[in-house]
This record gives sequence, structure tokens and C-alpha cells, in this order.
Amino acid sequence: MHIVIINNKFPPNQGIGGRRMALLAKYLLEKGHIVSVICQKPYSIHPSNEQWLSKEEQEKINYVFIKNKNYLNQSIFSNHFIAKLFTLLLRILFKILNKGNIYDSALFQQNDVIAALVYFQQKQPIDWVIASAAPFNLLYYAALFKKRFPKVKLCCDIRDPWLKNDNYGYQTLSYSRKEFEKDKMKFILEHAHIITSPHPSCLKEISELGNAPEKFKLIEHCFETSIINKDFQPTENPPKTEKHTIKFVYAGTIYPKCEAYFQQLNSQLHIIQHDQPKLYNRLSISVYSDDCHKMQPNLKDHPIHFSPAIGKAISTPLMETDYIIIMVNESMKDLFITKVFDYSVYEKPYAFIGPKGELLTMIRDKKIGWEMEHILHALMNESSYRPQCETATFKAHFSYEKMGEKWMNILSSSNL
Repeated sequence: MHIVIINNKFPPNQGIGGRRMALLAKYLLEKGHIVSVICQKPYSIHPSNEQWLSKEEQEKINYVFIKNKNYLNQSIFSNHFIAKLFTLLLRILFKILNKGNIYDSALFQQNDVIAALVYFQQKQPIDWVIASAAPFNLLYYAALFKKRFPKVKLCCDIRDPWLKNDNYGYQTLSYSRKEFEKDKMKFILEHAHIITSPHPSCLKEISELGNAPEKFKLIEHCFETSIINKDFQPTENPPKTEKHTIKFVYAGTIYPKCEAYFQQLNSQLHIIQHDQPKLYNRLSISVYSDDCHKMQPNLKDHPIHFSPAIGKAISTPLMETDYIIIMVNESMKDLFITKVFDYSVYEKPYAFIGPKGELLTMIRDKKIGWEMEHILHALMNESSYRPQCETATFKAHFSYEKMGEKWMNILSSSNL
């Protein structure tokens, strides 16, 4: 099959937004399919991203790179005043030119995306177009192409909530602009053969706009051991002594609107410090993030190690820790974030910080972790507490191979 993937952050671009489609492309190449990709033109200042696709694998892909024309999402001027004025003028202009969300990074790429699709179609007839969002306009452009070429099958993959999203400017949209975005969603629902997502909540959001339950397929994220850490082999946890340091590690973005959960953790640590100072002195919490400043003010009373992100070197702290912290905010509570799958390779229980939702339910049900407060409470009542962790079972269910099989079942179906 000839499969065209539309994904702005696809490698060699940087960013987690390219991970899901890169792993799919890797699987498709292994199965002998032709893979073409339409993605954002990489910024020359960044090195190529080979985290999920090697240079050799990328060379097997037919690329069309598209320039990012939404300058609201780019830093152009170093002078703060000029940049602020330029952004203000752009907002006014973009609101005149566009009726929907002006912050969508695929804004003004419609002609480029459709031209690239036509180019691939003329070069070799396309069997499937798989458009991945965010940015959500990419799905709309793919649906426009599908309407023009009805024999081509279209899959729209939604990685994030659309209108129910704290990011990308959607929460500040006026009623009329939200309705314009809903019209795009309805158009996509009409023309797509399949709509996929790793999150049940994302499928529910768009399914409410029409009656086509047969179109919706849940395809979760996966982990891929050789990509995450080629040298790591899980080992038995060493026996713990009374003086053993109990380690917690968080790595990655610290999301906005998490202050209440930081304050809750701060209170819990104060209680342990007061009631069980020996246990308190055994606790070690390390945070590796470029956003440490968002967390530090609420936890300044405790000896927490804050460090900038350390890239692939994070493997060492994650291998050596007892618990891996998973942290989300209200808008992410129902999203099965990639970190839960990536970090399962280390076979360590998760310590969850954030609001109750589908993510926490999954972590509990799969027995791969618990709320941070429950872990700390259990440690206070039994210093040798070590709950059973079933990440091995979790890994088997969400492996790279299982992910690929789910995709192939859809793409090869004769009923579409």
C-alpha cells in the first residue's frame, strides 16, 4: 500500500508530537509498504530527530516539507517591544482572514498540504491518507483532498482534545469561532473512513457531532524498548533495608495549573517531616524539567532536587528510582499520555499527581501505580511498603508490535 502521513512534528522535526506517527511509519516500512510524509519544514538550528526513526529509516520515506506560516507561534524579533507590537497586529489581521482558531500552527497551509497530496497521488496512487492532529487544520485539509479524490481512504488521528483543550488557544475562542471549528469537525466526520485516537475522551468529543459509531477506533500509544533505551535490561529490585533511600523521579514538562497538587504534596511532606522524621530523611524526590520554576515555589521547604531536562541521560535516574512520578493537570486527566507507555520499560510503579480521571483509573486498573498521597500514606504505616507492580503485563498489551497489528487491521480491512 501507499500510505501518506500528515503530521507536522514528524521526524526529522523535534517534539513528542511526531512520536506516534513515526512509530507507525517504522512499522509500515518493516512490512514493506510505501510511506510518504507531509510535515513541517525543520528549523535548521535543530539537529535531526532520530529518537523514533533512524536516519536510514527516514531515507526510505518520501518527504514533502511545508513551511510554518503562522508567525503567531514563532519568535521572529529579539526586541520585546517590537515582538509584542508585531504579535498584536498579527492577531488583528489573522482574525480578519480566518473565522476559526488563529493559533492553529497549520493555519494558511491548506494549499501546500493539498498540493503535496496531489503530487504524491500523481506519483503513485494513494491507498490511505493518515492525518494526525494537533494541529487540527491538518485533518480538515486532508478531508478536502478526500472529497476531491473519493477513492482515497482517509484516517484522521486525534492525539489531543479539540475544543475541550486548554492549549492552542481554544479556551479563549468566541462562540462563533467555536462553531466554525465544529463545522470543520463535522466535515471531517463526514469524509473520514476512520477516526482514531489514543484517548477515549477525544473520540467521544467528536462522536457527539454525528451518528457514525463504526468510524471510531481506539488505538492506544505503545512503548518500544529498543528506541527508549537500547542498553536497559530490567533487573530484580534489590532488597531494601530500613535505611534504604526511597526515590521518586519526575521527568518532562511541568504543566500549567498544577499548583494545587504541588501544595497538596507540600502538606503531605510536612506531615511526614513532623510525624516520622526518619522516613522523611529517607525520601528522595528529583525533578528533571526545564519548567522547574513552576514547581519550586510550592515545595521550597523540602530538599527536592531540581534539575534542567537531561535528555536521553534521564534513563539512569529512571532505572535507579523506586517510583516514577506521573503528573497531569485538569485538562489532561482523561488522556492516556505517552509517558505512561514510554516509561513502562523501566518496570517501576507510578506515583500519580493530579486530578482523578480516566488516566488515574487506567493506572489503578492495570496495577501499574497509585496516587502519590496513597503511596506516602502507606510508607508512613509500613516503612518497607512496596506494592506489587504489573508493568510487565501492561507492556505486553501495549507493545510496539500490538500497536502495529491494530493499525494494520484497520488499513487492510476490505469493509472500508
